[in-house]
Amino acid sequence: MENYTAMQKELIGALVGLARSLDETNSDFSALNSVIRGLKAIAAPTSGDIEAVRSAKQRAVPDCSTCQNPCGKTFDYDLDELKPETSGLKYQLIDTMARYAKKAVFDENNYKNVLDILAEGLFAVGYDYFNDEQLKDMIRKVSC
Repeated sequence: MENYTAMQKELIGALVGLARSLDETNSDFSALNSVIRGLKAIAAPTSGDIEAVRSAKQRAVPDCSTCQNPCGKTFDYDLDELKPETSGLKYQLIDTMARYAKKAVFDENNYKNVLDILAEGLFAVGYDYFNDEQLKDMIRKVSC
């Protein structure tokens, strides 16, 4: 689904920003719920879906919005910046994650594993240092 609308791109960019903000100290069950809801909404997002993802990021890293020296780590990603040589695989990864989110079974016991997989996939979308093999491995991992 390489022809995303502007709102879909904005939601995906916000999801990448949320994934970038998550680490061991703030990766919790509510963060996974936000990622899952956001991925499920990709097909037909609303501005409320985008704001919900951004609110989750604000909860995860509350000090980032007031930082005097922003690092850019948690900024929303601009999907138009995808490099042509990896964009096909990254679009495939996004679509795979969206399908995974619709069928993912998670609870408070296994949420960390599901969140790690999805956050890693979103992280891979937003950074250029993932090569084709790594992206294919990520797609396989999310497909399971």
